[in-house]
Amino acid sequence: MDRAPADVRRWLADMKSLLWSRTILIIFSAHCLFAVFDTGSDTLVALWCATPLPLGGLDFTVNDIGITSTLVSAISWPFNLFLYPLLAKRFSSLQTHQVFSIVFVVLVILAPNIHYLALAGQTAAVWTLLIVCRVVLVTSLCTIFTTQCVFICNSVTSDKLGRINGMAVFISDIFRSTSPALTGAIYAASLSQGAISIGFPVNYYLTFIVFSASALAMVSIMACSPSSINHKRPS
Repeated sequence: MDRAPADVRRWLADMKSLLWSRTILIIFSAHCLFAVFDTGSDTLVALWCATPLPLGGLDFTVNDIGITSTLVSAISWPFNLFLYPLLAKRFSSLQTHQVFSIVFVVLVILAPNIHYLALAGQTAAVWTLLIVCRVVLVTSLCTIFTTQCVFICNSVTSDKLGRINGMAVFISDIFRSTSPALTGAIYAASLSQGAISIGFPVNYYLTFIVFSASALAMVSIMACSPSSINHKRPS
């Protein structure tokens, strides 16, 4: 009868020591930040594309948004399938993570400027830049996610892989579940009369800036991680 409580206490103590590891805290913090803007980016793009031109959007119809999403998925899947294995042969996982995170930061800051092409009636340029931008963003997000999965697996010995991956999914899903509502609330606030009257950076740029700042914070957190996360821990 005493064995079960003892096993539970030992398991809880093991989980506590695991989760309070400096490396695990760094990786989990970065992973939770990533979960927010990874999930929220789809919501943001759809909202921004559907927003009328006077408010800073692209004035796309539902069909337009569906077509761009289909094209982006069709173009980006080969990159997502083959890019990371090629990069892993030449660069470390941490280097790959940081480079693609910076790419994400820069593109998310620049993407709202496509609105000015829409205002000028440059429809072909709008579609071309939007699709190219989204393909690079999707590829960056997939690469960042892959590297973070590698970091999580490399942070523990093989006997703890199930526990650490389960905790990573559980915690990150909490942040993913709040992301669409949070994204929608920030974007709605940026379209209020007060925000529009103030202009940049609290107008339609605001949500893009928040996502870029979150990704930059993730880069800063991962810069504190040990180089050992590039390699699998010995059992």
